[in-house]
Amino acid sequence: MATKSTPPVPWSLRKLRIVAAIGGVVVLCLFVGGVLFLIDTFTSAGHGSDRAQSRSQPSAQSSGVSGSVSAGGTTPSPDAARQDALAAKPMKVLSEQAFQPHSLSMQVPGVLTIPRAKSIGPAGVPSGFPHTPSGALAQMAAIDQTALQSKQLVLARAVLAAWAMPGGPSPQSWSRVVDLRDTMGPTLSDGSAASWALTFTPIMGQIKGTVEPDFVLPCVDYELDGTIATTARVGVGLCARMVWHAGRWMIGPGAEPYPAPSAWPDTDDAISAGYLDLRHQ
Repeated sequence: MATKSTPPVPWSLRKLRIVAAIGGVVVLCLFVGGVLFLIDTFTSAGHGSDRAQSRSQPSAQSSGVSGSVSAGGTTPSPDAARQDALAAKPMKVLSEQAFQPHSLSMQVPGVLTIPRAKSIGPAGVPSGFPHTPSGALAQMAAIDQTALQSKQLVLARAVLAAWAMPGGPSPQSWSRVVDLRDTMGPTLSDGSAASWALTFTPIMGQIKGTVEPDFVLPCVDYELDGTIATTARVGVGLCARMVWHAGRWMIGPGAEPYPAPSAWPDTDDAISAGYLDLRHQ
C-alpha cells in the first residue's frame, strides 16, 4: 500500500548543520529555531511536521500570559487571538538547497527601508528605533545580532532578559539560545569560542503582519558567515513577535512564530519567499 507523503516543513538549525557537516564544515551553521536532524528526515519524516506545528502553536502558559485568555480563562482577547494566528500562520517552505550560496536572481528585489539605531540600549543592544513596523524589524535584527554574535550563552541570555516581555521566551527556551548552544556543540564552550568568528548580517526582510500599531511580526533573512579554519556562508531566516512597550520594541509574549524561510539572500528563492532588500534611511 502506498504511503502518504509528508508535507515539507521549514529547515531547522540541526538539519542545516548536518548538511554543512556533510559538506566538510562541521560546527558553523544556522541559527534557525527547530530540532530536526537531517537523519530524522530520512528515517522518520513525520517528526518534522509535528515539530513545525508545535512551534507555531502558542503554549497554554504563554497564551495565558500574553493575554490570549481573559481573566476568566475562557474568552480569548481579540487582539491576542489575532497575534497568535499571525504568529502561527505558515510561511513558504523552500527547497533543501535554498539556504546555500547560489546564483543571484535576475529579478530586481523590492526594497524595505529601515531606520538606524539612535542609541545603545540594555545589554549593549542598539536601540532608539521608531514606533513603526520597519523600526520593529530593525530592533529585532539588532537583538539577534547582539545575542548570536556574542558566541556566549551567558551574554545571549542577558540580551533576552533585557529585551523580552513577561510571557515571552525564557533563557532556556529562546530559539536563539538553543541554536547557539547546539551550534557550539560538545567541542566548543564559552571559553573556546574566541577561536572562531561569527558574523550575522541582515540582508533582506519582510513584515509578515501587524496587529494594531503596537504588535509587529517582522522576519529577517540574514547572511551567516562562520569561520574556524574555513568559512561557511549560509542564509538564515528568523521571525519574532515584537511589541511596543515602555517606549521601545521588545520581544512579545506568546509562542515563537512559525519558522521563517531560510534562503541565500537576493536569490529567486528569497524573493519568492517574500523578502525585500533592506536599505537604511
